[in-house]
Amino acid sequence: MARTGGRVTGVSAKRSEQYALPIDRLRRILSAQSRRSHSYDGIVLCNPNSPTGQVCDAVDLMELAQAAERRGMWLIVDESFADYCPERSLLPRKGRFSRIVVLRSLTKFYALPGLRVGYAVADAPVVQQLRRHLPPMMFFHGKADRIAPFAKVASFCRKARWRGNTCELIDYEKAEHGFFNFNLSHHNFELTIGAADRFLVERGLLEAAEDDPPAIY
Repeated sequence: MARTGGRVTGVSAKRSEQYALPIDRLRRILSAQSRRSHSYDGIVLCNPNSPTGQVCDAVDLMELAQAAERRGMWLIVDESFADYCPERSLLPRKGRFSRIVVLRSLTKFYALPGLRVGYAVADAPVVQQLRRHLPPMMFFHGKADRIAPFAKVASFCRKARWRGNTCELIDYEKAEHGFFNFNLSHHNFELTIGAADRFLVERGLLEAAEDDPPAIY
């Protein structure tokens, strides 16, 4: 956020409080913000927290959501681990609020780290905005992948490009899932790293080393 010109105020959990999520302190900050020279646009909260595993009560979360809504603020809740305690999730109660975004992940609870699949739940106008402003994406995918069929990935990329987003797909003929693992194919590993470097350099996210050879892909 800071890199895009935003101002970030961190509110850390305390060891003396067993790293409990600082909901009370967040509410006090919201109550005091009208007396400050600047205001906040939103709150980003990880619940359950990682790596502490601490989770806040659903009642406390609702009170925070109500306080944010009254002030016209966004509340973005990362619930990547909420499947382990669904009763603490804001998702079933999200419909009451228009400025809440809930982030979820399939990589934790469903043990799918290789797919890196996540999703956001928000009101329809917010979802439409998110779709138009997705970050640049790059996919390396084997055409023989049986876990995530190549056709599905290709379809996703076409839809992303149709919406004006950058989505680059590099396919590997006859390659299965995990083909870029160094222990499986040194050649594919080098191709993948080279293409990823090129993708990041082209977007100014990585500085090119003068002695680096051009990427082959």
